[in-house]
Amino acid sequence: MQAVTSPNAGDARGDDTVFRFLTETSGAAMAWVDPKRRRVTGANQAFSALLGYRADAVLELPIEAFADTFPRAIEGRLVVTTGADGRISWDSRWRRRDGHAIDVSVAALELTHQGSVELLVVARLRDDRSRQRATLEVARQLAPGSLTGALWLDPQGRVVWADDLAAVVLRRPGDELVGAPISALAPELDDVAWAEHWATAIDRRGATLEATCVTAEGAELPCEINSRAVELDGVTFLCAFVSDTSEREIARRQFLDAEERYALAAMGANDGLWDWDLTRNSLVYSPRWAALVGCAEEDLNQNPSTWLDRVHPDDRPRVDVELAGHLDGLTPHFESEHRLQHRDGTYRWVLFRGLAVRDGSNRAVRMAGSTSDITHRKNAEARLRFEAFHDPLTGLANRALFIRRVHQALETIIPETVDAAFAVVVVDIDDFKLVNDSLGHTLGDMLLRAIASRLKRCVRAVDTVARLGGDEFCLLLEHVSDADVLRVADRVQEEMGVPFNLRGYEIYTSASVGVAYGREGYQEAEELLRDANIAMFRAKSGGRGRRAIFDASMRRAAVNRLTLETDLRRAVERGEFMLYYQPVIALDSGTITGFEALIRWNHPKRGLVMPMDFIPLAEETGLIVPLGRWVLVSACEEAVRWEQLGLGPLDVSVNVSARQLALPYLVEQVAQVLEQTGLDANRLNLEITESVLMDQAESVVAKLRELRRLGVGLHIDDFGTGYSSLAYLHRFPCDTLKIDKSFLLSHPTPDEDPWAIIGTIRSLAQLLGMAVTAEGVEQPEHLDRLREIGCEHAQGFYMSRPVPADRIPALVTSAKRW
Repeated sequence: MQAVTSPNAGDARGDDTVFRFLTETSGAAMAWVDPKRRRVTGANQAFSALLGYRADAVLELPIEAFADTFPRAIEGRLVVTTGADGRISWDSRWRRRDGHAIDVSVAALELTHQGSVELLVVARLRDDRSRQRATLEVARQLAPGSLTGALWLDPQGRVVWADDLAAVVLRRPGDELVGAPISALAPELDDVAWAEHWATAIDRRGATLEATCVTAEGAELPCEINSRAVELDGVTFLCAFVSDTSEREIARRQFLDAEERYALAAMGANDGLWDWDLTRNSLVYSPRWAALVGCAEEDLNQNPSTWLDRVHPDDRPRVDVELAGHLDGLTPHFESEHRLQHRDGTYRWVLFRGLAVRDGSNRAVRMAGSTSDITHRKNAEARLRFEAFHDPLTGLANRALFIRRVHQALETIIPETVDAAFAVVVVDIDDFKLVNDSLGHTLGDMLLRAIASRLKRCVRAVDTVARLGGDEFCLLLEHVSDADVLRVADRVQEEMGVPFNLRGYEIYTSASVGVAYGREGYQEAEELLRDANIAMFRAKSGGRGRRAIFDASMRRAAVNRLTLETDLRRAVERGEFMLYYQPVIALDSGTITGFEALIRWNHPKRGLVMPMDFIPLAEETGLIVPLGRWVLVSACEEAVRWEQLGLGPLDVSVNVSARQLALPYLVEQVAQVLEQTGLDANRLNLEITESVLMDQAESVVAKLRELRRLGVGLHIDDFGTGYSSLAYLHRFPCDTLKIDKSFLLSHPTPDEDPWAIIGTIRSLAQLLGMAVTAEGVEQPEHLDRLREIGCEHAQGFYMSRPVPADRIPALVTSAKRW
């Protein structure tokens, strides 16, 4: 029931009349009725519960909705009982909302307030059991804290009447309420506060306030007091309806707590908040939002342009599409990452999130959300993207980015054009490993960065320079002619030929360059890179600082090489190798003193493959190590068999490769083979090429001395074809120099005299305490001249070509002398 309030106390008669009326009707259901319109204008909870309605549902309820007959006392009819005080009483049968009939005793009192006549109607159930049932139903329907009790108060704030629910709400005995001052029930309503409340209720035809009441136990109870002024026989009272607002207060506090938590969360998340009223096109920004763009809150206009005009021009079209899509209902949420201009002119990356509120016709009327500064995340993502596609040492493009750009370039190929649309150039730094091994990886890294810088100077900004790994670089030259590509390749080699000065070291380099043109026929970027690599390896095979342009024959050679490598690995497993032996004769006697073991590959399809066709590949792949051990074991076993056949103590010479010489266990391996086969160490000669010895000069001296201590002979093979240092030659514990066959097989001009060179080598050997063996003897005159010079041994096709092991007995027993 809505509250009614009044200012001044009436006379004693009026006070007695109201007091007596309310006392007699205490605890009843009460309602205000407009007698003219015959509608309920206000009711308490008990009245609503009595009829089975919600509290708000009884307002403006026609009398006929619950009472078929209603006293028309005002109209002079149907008065059952009329008291001296003007009260009207009668018994009636009312109808509840669910259709059930209830018997009630009804009392009504006519009251006048500021010239307006109203009926105060009070109803009680006539049957006590019905009353009990109704009371229980009221208790079930009313949730805790939703009860409303009625108090009548005089101008001094004294309670002159209270209903049963008031005692329940205020949690005090009913007899303590009547006569109590309002300040005893709600201490904050002292005389001053009460006078103000009274005046408000009189002036505004009602007043509402929130107050903290005190229960009988002294507990504080939040309440709402709705008061309405009532004039009875010239006396004014306040009819105050008191509601327990505990639950509402709890809900309010929870809401405030939640609001505070959200505000704290937003502050903690460093987010700016915004609220856009779409109907008025007004957009409110939080202080944090203003800070995101470097402004004070008061500097921002409350309209969308404050945001949208700051969006980066490149991002604005996308933002407009995303925003329109959400406002049109195409997306469940608005989410947009874009750049926003700061007050200092720079751009910050932000994430806008929002949600539109829609009216009944699904039209967006409001949109609110948050803005997060994601600049750090975007910068981190950019760094990750850069790192994913760039070399961390040089900052150049890496393999992934290079391949992507070659793919893009492949799409630009125009069929049947003379010049290529682009070219891939592979640059490999010659002997870079030597820098790392000698000066350390730190200086090696510095050199790689310096090389990267020079390569970038060789190309245009539109071209791509990449480091694929190690000392291998790649160039992608786009929109160039074939001649332009060759000029760039030449410029690269010129740049690499200029020494680098790093930390006081002057470092000389050269580069092997392979070029592949992007012409029709390529489908994948990897194919083009493959062919450029093939060309680079072809260039490198010809020596340092060379350049090669890819052609189809190189690919065929590369495919053959790959096939050969596969076959070579299988050949080791299948035992397809065999040894041939070429005799070595003593020039003083012309007889055979031993044999050089030479490996051959009996290929199932290619037939007999010579060493020059597979030994370099075996060396490169590492297969030379198991292959070399097999040769050593087989040759030693064969030499032992010769002796068993009575052919005499013949020497056997075995070639040792660079990889074998580098093995830390080479000496142990040789000793083990000698012990395993039973061959005397002084009958085994190990032949090592001059170039291999020079490449490993520092590291092999001790190893050679250990081999000599075993009794093994050491020969320097192919002497005269490389570069030998006399400082090292005299340190090597070798016993024989083998002159390379090229000196005898060449066809010198009249100005050239190979015999003079051979004589010089013989003199050098004699000074070093070494013997000389000449290779490549093909004519009897060669033997004569070698004898004149004083060489000790010779071998060549004139005496015998290399033969299989089964022909050695016949060759030796023939007792032929040369």
